[in-house]
Amino acid sequence: MSQTTELTPLEADTRPLTFLALDGDQDATVGEAHTRHRCDVRGLGAGRARYQKEGLVQDLDTGRTWRLTADEGPAMRGPDCAPSPLMHWIGGLHGEMVSKIADAAHDRGLDESQFHVTVSQGFGSAGSFAKGEAAAVVRDQQCHVEYVGDASEQTLNEVLAEAFTASKAVAVSMSATHSTFSLTTNGRPSALPDFPPSPTLEVDPFLRHAASPALASIEAVRDLASRRTRDQTEKIVLSDDQSGTVTWRIQAEGSFDPRAGTITSVTSFPQAVETEWVLISDPTGVRAPHPMAYYALGTAFCFHTQMCRYSDVRRIGIESPRLAQLSDVSGSNSVDGPSLLLDTQIYLNGSTSEETASSLVGMAAKTCYAHAAIATEVKPQTRLLLSDA
Repeated sequence: MSQTTELTPLEADTRPLTFLALDGDQDATVGEAHTRHRCDVRGLGAGRARYQKEGLVQDLDTGRTWRLTADEGPAMRGPDCAPSPLMHWIGGLHGEMVSKIADAAHDRGLDESQFHVTVSQGFGSAGSFAKGEAAAVVRDQQCHVEYVGDASEQTLNEVLAEAFTASKAVAVSMSATHSTFSLTTNGRPSALPDFPPSPTLEVDPFLRHAASPALASIEAVRDLASRRTRDQTEKIVLSDDQSGTVTWRIQAEGSFDPRAGTITSVTSFPQAVETEWVLISDPTGVRAPHPMAYYALGTAFCFHTQMCRYSDVRRIGIESPRLAQLSDVSGSNSVDGPSLLLDTQIYLNGSTSEETASSLVGMAAKTCYAHAAIATEVKPQTRLLLSDA
């Protein structure tokens, strides 16, 4: 007799994976000097759904709030029902780079749509989760830019130089920032002696959001996150008790569409998974999430996944882990450099001690790839390709 597999929460959810949850102030614009976001993340299930999560990312200048979802694919033995956390992260990095290239190209009278940009980041996982020895490894970052059209190499190099100087995401990559953290266990503040404390205390997302978010506008619904497959021969699976280091790349490629005002980022793990997820971003944050919203929420999603993974491996009794993350990026890749505030506040409930909960946060911080990338100075290796075809 065949057994039916129960649907995971994301498989059973009829709403789009990404949608606008709150309009916010229609007259307000996304901050140029600062990009500020609050991310609220909660887990959706256990078993096959242990890595499925829902996130709300709010632009603190406009109040506009988007609901996004995340899952893991075959490399983490997940059902692959939504983009992975690092796909959101690399999609935001790519989208922000593309938007700045488009701005610089427009100022010079070039066709912004003729720039095809590919950004990839190398990562690795070292050591055993089961033994509490795991750590995220950050490798090189590459940016390949192809321009199809009639323009001099000097002009195109000027475009890239201006874009990378203006890019907050590039500035964050080229600096090393250490985050602040706080932990609440079963409603009580818990000590995190190994981390700088949060500057302020936020509200548990469970208390802020009485119900799962609803669509703010049916008219605004479109495929902002869509799945497709490609040929793939190499398979990478992360073992909970691996020895040595497993390395891979995360990649996003695509262009700016001047007519739609949006950026398409095709995200993938080229060495590991046959699934691609196509993410749409908007530099104004109106038609789709802002690229830095993807970047911020991807970071929060990644930390949440590492918490879930470690608690699963070590059999730590927590239920529906939640976190609130505040990010504030100011400045750019200029003489003064960027300023980044990244504060993560974790809320754990269940049959666990404060000491065990504290060790869980410490392991998540060590293994979170996005946090590791933010804490590591990485200069993009840039290559320019010209084509008149």
